[in-house]
Amino acid sequence: MSGSRGGLLLPLAILAAVLVFFASDWARLLGRPETWSDTDYQLHWAAGRALDAGQDPYDPAAVQGFGAAAGRPFTPFCAAAPLWVTGFAWLGERSFAEGYRTLLGANVVLLLFGVAALAAALRRVGAPGAAAAGAALALVACNDGTWMALWFNQLNFLTLAALAGALWAGLDGRPRTEGALLAIATWAKLSPGLVLLFAALTGRWRTLRAALLTGLALLALSLLLAGPASHASWLAMTQRELGFAAQRPEGMFNNSLHEWNLSPNGALSRAALVAGWPRGVVLAGVWAAALAAVGAAAWTLRRSARSAGADDQATIFAMHAAGLAAGFLASSTTWVPHLSLAAVPLAFVVWRTWCGRAGWIARLCAGAAAVLIFLPLGALGTADDQRVDILAKLDGCVLLLVAVLLAARISRPPPVAGPRPALTCPG
Repeated sequence: MSGSRGGLLLPLAILAAVLVFFASDWARLLGRPETWSDTDYQLHWAAGRALDAGQDPYDPAAVQGFGAAAGRPFTPFCAAAPLWVTGFAWLGERSFAEGYRTLLGANVVLLLFGVAALAAALRRVGAPGAAAAGAALALVACNDGTWMALWFNQLNFLTLAALAGALWAGLDGRPRTEGALLAIATWAKLSPGLVLLFAALTGRWRTLRAALLTGLALLALSLLLAGPASHASWLAMTQRELGFAAQRPEGMFNNSLHEWNLSPNGALSRAALVAGWPRGVVLAGVWAAALAAVGAAAWTLRRSARSAGADDQATIFAMHAAGLAAGFLASSTTWVPHLSLAAVPLAFVVWRTWCGRAGWIARLCAGAAAVLIFLPLGALGTADDQRVDILAKLDGCVLLLVAVLLAARISRPPPVAGPRPALTCPG
């Protein structure tokens, strides 16, 4: 991409981001404090209050009792790790609204850092500065799920900032920083652990060692702050609430059956409920989908690493992109706010397209994935029935993984006559 065209991309991205923000229902809700009690912040705030009172933050009854103070009739369970619940306990020392505003300010900073880090990563692989900034801004801010995540006001932007920072660090030749940030992202949301699995498959051992050491340090800090009992309860909760085809008593919150869970686990669990399928059929289908996504990504990355080397920029970028794209399909729960993380795999396809290394099928799949993922809920269905929207976003996640894997194929480029391309494209 030439510098002149890159300079045009930035103002267009700013304009598009502003239009999407002001058109988003979620952005409007940020200015309505009476809606904040329905956010994820409310249930994390309630869990923090329970921990601070010496109770189990993963006991639904304890969380329900504290959550009622925020004006929410029903408070779902808390899935955040104990380390983060201690932070919510600190926020709980303030009023509910003041704590929400405090975390919202922190999340805005993390959002800006995530965009800057993604732009720096694109700049590191040769994109002109304005083009890198414009692409990063568009891929994050034009996604309505980003503004949904901001209203929910939880840990999503910590994850985004850590993942984008890790990508930049890896491309900049800083594997230890990369590993440390990947460990933070995995503690904030479990599915980024797939990136670490792919780091092992591609031979990025310094990254993996740094992630392990950082993860152990965070575990020690978490045990010191929250105590071992809360960690045992958290592990029990993850098995009870976050497993495939989760079975919960009637009336209890069920991740697998929630209409906004767009993962294969959610789609198959809801279909099984309607059709009366045995649970074993659902488990077989979900495991098949997860293994297919992870296996296809692993096979592609192994070939890329053997062809170009573990420290090649194309291998590193592909490792991060494939880990996140496959994670959307392998996770037991993928919510619309999580799709703000799709900016990283989409950025990979954009870079490979600029380099002329992504074929038309990859570009078509990535474009369709972006449209389906970025559209606000209700754009395809109705406000009361969003099944079509959720299934469309699942389709978008499948297309995203296909686009990443097609763009990740590393081969020797044919000789090019004439001037050198503007971007450097390893692999």
